[in-house]
Amino acid sequence: MQLSVIIPVYNSSRTIKRTLRSLLMQTFSEFEVILIDSESTDDTVQKIHEFMDTLTEKQPVFRLFSQPNEGISASRNRGLDLAQGKIIAFCDADDTVPPEAYEKMMEYWRLVPDCRMVAGQYDRRDGFTVHKNPRSVKMCQDPVIPRNDLDFMHGQTLWNKWFSADIIRENSIRFRPYLHMEDGVFLFEYLQHVDKIVTCPHIVYHYYKPLPFDGRTASQQNRVENLTSAVDAYKEMVKLTEGWGRIYHDDMLQRMVSTVLIGDYYRRIWELDPETTHLAYETILEAMKGLDEQRREEIILSSSDMFRNGILRSPEDFVKYPILTIAVSPKYSKYQVRTLLDNLIGQIFPCFQVVLPTKFQDVPQNVNIRYIAEDQEREFFQKALDQARTPYIAFLDLPIIYDMRLLRQLYNRLENMEHGDILDMASARPVLLDKKHTVQSDVVNIGYRQEYFPLDAFFSNKMFRTSAIRGLRFHFSGNNARDCCLLDAVLTSHRFRNNTIPVAVREDTFIRCALEAEGSRGLPENILHSCSRIMHEQQRPMPKLPKRAPLYRRVFRKVVPLSVRRKMQNKD
Repeated sequence: MQLSVIIPVYNSSRTIKRTLRSLLMQTFSEFEVILIDSESTDDTVQKIHEFMDTLTEKQPVFRLFSQPNEGISASRNRGLDLAQGKIIAFCDADDTVPPEAYEKMMEYWRLVPDCRMVAGQYDRRDGFTVHKNPRSVKMCQDPVIPRNDLDFMHGQTLWNKWFSADIIRENSIRFRPYLHMEDGVFLFEYLQHVDKIVTCPHIVYHYYKPLPFDGRTASQQNRVENLTSAVDAYKEMVKLTEGWGRIYHDDMLQRMVSTVLIGDYYRRIWELDPETTHLAYETILEAMKGLDEQRREEIILSSSDMFRNGILRSPEDFVKYPILTIAVSPKYSKYQVRTLLDNLIGQIFPCFQVVLPTKFQDVPQNVNIRYIAEDQEREFFQKALDQARTPYIAFLDLPIIYDMRLLRQLYNRLENMEHGDILDMASARPVLLDKKHTVQSDVVNIGYRQEYFPLDAFFSNKMFRTSAIRGLRFHFSGNNARDCCLLDAVLTSHRFRNNTIPVAVREDTFIRCALEAEGSRGLPENILHSCSRIMHEQQRPMPKLPKRAPLYRRVFRKVVPLSVRRKMQNKD
């Protein structure tokens, strides 16, 4: 057997078949898959058996074993004991492997005589967004790298690497019982017996990080025990790399602070218990003392939302001095509010305050929330704007889901713009949200990259600079489509196309709002015909075009300045 792939399994019912199908579709087939189930309490084992019963090919070979639930390290150790292949690979039960990945990895393994390790590129899939890991790309610029390569060190993962089974057995390398970063300790123990690493310049792994309502991965279980274990694992890795140079250890510490302590823990402050929050805060302050001034400055600049005036925000500071106000429409249902709050808890941008109508006070929450006693959307949004004490604000008139990194990306964009008052999120892969699943939609895609885009009719996909809106003395009219068009025309707007914005509305709602936004002119012919075709295929009536305003009203709008019309409207 050429290759053994070890997969620890525990309550992976929702994703395990997707993972196994990706392995079955490999263009290279001389490998075995060893699944180690740790007493799953859902139907994971049943789904594995269902998958294995459908297999007709002899290769690859899928084998399932069970053992007591003693953690992921114990499961991987059991897999190492059972592996029959000359090469060892690892995979998680909620990730996937591209079809040609193993063929490419084997090609580069055989390319260098006496090869002992191959490492490839990988991407991360945060909910709906795909992000290619830049360090893994940079690492692969050289065909062979030394074991102390800095880019390699920043990717302390197992699943984009292949290991020699002989080295593991001859040196009795095993996973230690850490709750977090156990893979890093295993990796550095293995590197004690390797001088060089062959690189594979292809994406060989898709790493999934689900949104909060889709569940949590092991690294997202942020408890004080996990944080303590991560610190202990880091100290062990420092010992294992003793003599690798001061620069290497400084880079390790910088990665530990920015990626693990801040990224994996402190950025998720709303889902941490008070003990873990306090420990993360104190650990970051202590760890940063070991960095030189330049590295501290790099961390502060890269995580500017986590620092205020160059000082790490305390847990109380997130409540007192938020950066973003998120006003949620009274038209939301309680289910939609709960889904949104669950979604916001998992954001890696914790510096926000949610403004809700008082009718949602009984909805369980664990984020920074303020309430306004108003059930009319127009008046509610106006009060939220007037009372906002944050530099940025968002109005959610349409149920949407944020990717876990989206708020931080939008903040960074607006913060770094010299001229920009609105950041408009055009969906790069337009989808509709159907309960907890996303489905492709032709309607949402209508007009994409053209002059008009259906999401332009909504506030929900936009973030505003608060001072810019107030400077206009803007008042909500009650017609969000018209208000969005007005603000887009008056303020400096930028479109951010790198993210998907799932929306929970019917397709005909999109069309209706698009028609309202376009007014009496109607939609462009190519968009109108597409909408009509889609509605016909779905056996739904096409929303009627809005009536053309009377001539006297059109003349009045052309002649009378907007400021005068607003004053007249306020008097009424």
